[in-house]
Amino acid sequence: MKKLTALAVAIVAALSVVGAALAITNGELDGNAHPNVGAFLVQRPTGWSVLCTGSLVAPRVFLTASHCTSFADEQGLTVGVTFQSTDSEHPATVLTGHTATNPLYHAPYAHDVSVIVLDQAQPGPYVPLPRVGLLDDLKKTNAQLQKTLDSVEGIGPARKRALLRHFGSVQAIREAPVEEIVKLGVPERLAKRLKETL
Repeated sequence: MKKLTALAVAIVAALSVVGAALAITNGELDGNAHPNVGAFLVQRPTGWSVLCTGSLVAPRVFLTASHCTSFADEQGLTVGVTFQSTDSEHPATVLTGHTATNPLYHAPYAHDVSVIVLDQAQPGPYVPLPRVGLLDDLKKTNAQLQKTLDSVEGIGPARKRALLRHFGSVQAIREAPVEEIVKLGVPERLAKRLKETL
């Protein structure tokens, strides 16, 4: 996993793409708020067609899904990227490249992150990537919060299960108003103490 992460970071540091694009946020066009999001194209006898989407993360690196890159690989298709939002099936500009499919990918969705390495570097903006180890840190944080939840007198296994079932995570319990916790049958005084502890 560390070797794959190092490889991904190295690839990302070496690549990327750009253009003007319209994206949709919550069902509404958001103008040019996401110029680094584009369409992953494959060339067929009838022309370019959209296979998937992705994001420009470095001058020559377009981050996308392994199930898309592996399909293009299996079919021997030429790949490209466009950031045009008006007609991605007939783009005026196609940035060609080659796939770099995650070697750990396993259909349908295990390790489903790959890249297209563009032939030419593109100006940004680039999507910022999370720092290496962030997910591991979040797992540790959640485990620590679970232990904190266990330490609250009056929160036994049954209440803990009910709280986690309702809120989904300790973080969500921490962010919930006391009134919402009380609705689950937790006495107000205990709910306040729980919030103070978390």
